[in-house]
Amino acid sequence: MMQSSSRRGLACNFVFVASLVIGLLGTGQQIALGVGDGIDDKVGEPSSSDSGTSEKASAISVAAPKPQPSTPFIGVAVLDTGVSLRLPVSPLNVMPSAVSLVGGNPLADASSQPHGTAVAQTILTLSPGSKILSVQTSTGGRSVSSSAVAQGMTHAVADPSVRVINHSNAALAAIPGTTIMSAALAGKVLVMSAGNDRSPNPVGDAVHAPNLAGRALIVGGLGPDGQMLGFSNRAGSFASHYVVAVGASEFAGYWGTSFATPRVSALAARILQTWPKLKAEQVVEIIKRSATDMGEPGVDSKFGWGQINFARAFQPLGPVKTPLEESNSKAGDKNGQTEDSSTTADTTNSGGGFDTRRLKVGGAVDHLIRTNPYFSKIQVVDQYGRNFRMDLAARSVRRDSVTSVDSLFSRLAGHATESITDDAGGFQLTTRYRLPDGFTLWKDHAEDADGSDPDEVGLSVHGISRGGQLFAFGLNSRPEDHWLPVTWESRDQFAQFFGSEAFRAPWMGYTEQGLHSKLGYVSSEGWHTGLAFSSVDDGIRHGSRSDSGALYFGQQGSNWAVKGRVGLLLEDGNLQGGSADGALSVESSETVSGNLAAWLALNTDWTLLGSYTEGATSVADRGNSLLANFSTLHSNTWAVGLIRRNIMRQQDTVGFSVAQPMRTRSGSVSVNLPYSDDYDGVLRYYRKRVSLVPSGRENALEFFYRTSVGRGSVLTGYLAHRLQPDHMAGSTSQSSLVLALQGSF
Repeated sequence: MMQSSSRRGLACNFVFVASLVIGLLGTGQQIALGVGDGIDDKVGEPSSSDSGTSEKASAISVAAPKPQPSTPFIGVAVLDTGVSLRLPVSPLNVMPSAVSLVGGNPLADASSQPHGTAVAQTILTLSPGSKILSVQTSTGGRSVSSSAVAQGMTHAVADPSVRVINHSNAALAAIPGTTIMSAALAGKVLVMSAGNDRSPNPVGDAVHAPNLAGRALIVGGLGPDGQMLGFSNRAGSFASHYVVAVGASEFAGYWGTSFATPRVSALAARILQTWPKLKAEQVVEIIKRSATDMGEPGVDSKFGWGQINFARAFQPLGPVKTPLEESNSKAGDKNGQTEDSSTTADTTNSGGGFDTRRLKVGGAVDHLIRTNPYFSKIQVVDQYGRNFRMDLAARSVRRDSVTSVDSLFSRLAGHATESITDDAGGFQLTTRYRLPDGFTLWKDHAEDADGSDPDEVGLSVHGISRGGQLFAFGLNSRPEDHWLPVTWESRDQFAQFFGSEAFRAPWMGYTEQGLHSKLGYVSSEGWHTGLAFSSVDDGIRHGSRSDSGALYFGQQGSNWAVKGRVGLLLEDGNLQGGSADGALSVESSETVSGNLAAWLALNTDWTLLGSYTEGATSVADRGNSLLANFSTLHSNTWAVGLIRRNIMRQQDTVGFSVAQPMRTRSGSVSVNLPYSDDYDGVLRYYRKRVSLVPSGRENALEFFYRTSVGRGSVLTGYLAHRLQPDHMAGSTSQSSLVLALQGSF
């Protein structure tokens, strides 16, 4: 006879976070690291201004260097109606080789509405370190001499100080392609207006852009509403060379693409002031790739690449690398002495190549980067060889192995259970699955503490035969708390209501993601043994990849139980659950661990719990990592708890525990850190042998109370207090108080 029963528990979870928080509410909150892989092309919403003011994207832990006084000025040639000396234009920022090709004075604007002057003023306002080469090629109006423009282009090309040519009258001119090609061949950035003819395509000299080796930009104009000016020529078939900018100048009372053009020229000049070794085609590509998408997704026939974005243009693009000078195998060879060397930064050739997006680090490395100031000023380069100063401490998150509100509620929320019992065959099968976070009302972060996708369903299946053979299988759900059948009472099952991982299985993959399995046997005399395996590969470039195996054994009496576990964890690119393929990653690591756990029933209601785990980790270095030559790391964690049932009413449970989260008690590493102090163009290296033993010792105090409040509903209260969180001496204590009401239907 087959009997089937099902219990839908916690299918809907109501969690009221009574956020009484002193310090932080829990840990494991994922830091979103928006640019580690560089900024994605064509993302975001249009900003209200492309004037160079910061936006949210720039409020991150990466800073571009400041142009140095020793950097040669960037000359911007303005082919226009002449430039009058009106602030910010002054003799100090006007190049002496100004020329008029229409019989006038290049330092006197020939237009009745000073056009060239407003263009130059816009450039100097947005790029104050530039100098203007006034090339007078027009006297104003829509009549432009192509011959004069051609001569002016040739004059600008011949000046080696000119890196950018601003051609705001490009739509009115038609000079020979060979003349424009000479600008590209000379390595100039050529910025041309699209024109104001309501045309679906740019006109005039702009049509030569596709033939200029990626060194030219066509500029359309945006109006005061942030949308395309009605009369601005669109991108059309020239979209891959087209960007847009606000078509206005504070120095003129009218609008047009000729005033959008100097904004792009100013951005190009500022980029070259900051990184003068960039080539013209690189500057053009940076401006396009950092633009804010407008219109249809991607490069479109109206807005092209979108609106230029000053803030994003000064953030890394593409893979971020560390410019390592030499192999880390030479680091730390001076018996722990600091070596602080300096070299002139040539960032065009970088060592290793580390994408530092979303770095997750284990406890030992986390403490190192948070206490060593050099990790806050690491110098990195993007795919264009541009150097940036990066705060790795701010761009990393600790792998959660401590007291965590997140980890507690991930075990409580969104579970359901199906049980099937075959009385005739003596077999019991239990299926337990975790619903996605989308089925819960408690969700305040984008990722789980382990960096996994919260919308992945977790499934675990547990089986036990009448003869004592048992198995457990888990997919994205570690069956750690449920591998013993409910028919064989285990009082330490209540340890799952503590947030601390010390009661569970550290060094078994650091995450519930992946495949987990167990095989075992339970004898009628009370002893048990089994094997456990797990394989984790979350498919994320900087995620977790590991395999582990463990031997379990134990003995249970009428009022006590003792368990042991010996395990081996093999991590591929990870160390203590840290990110793979990052600047702080390793080639591989191997951890051998042992655990001893026990519970003792003091009487029918009181139970004392205890667990101690010790691990030894050996590390294989990753080439060109910032960390090398690890010694063997010895770590431990322990927890003691006291649980009572039926304290105020039948079937309620109260528990108290004291735990030390996983802590490295011995170990060291050599660091080789490229850094920059004042963005002075000098790349320095900090090399030293450093200890991985934290300065403090965290003690986590936890209290929970759990009781039924009606049919199918359970109320859980949880209080945690952390002394010296993350083993940081002198750190502020953190407390969390949370109430959770779980209901099923």
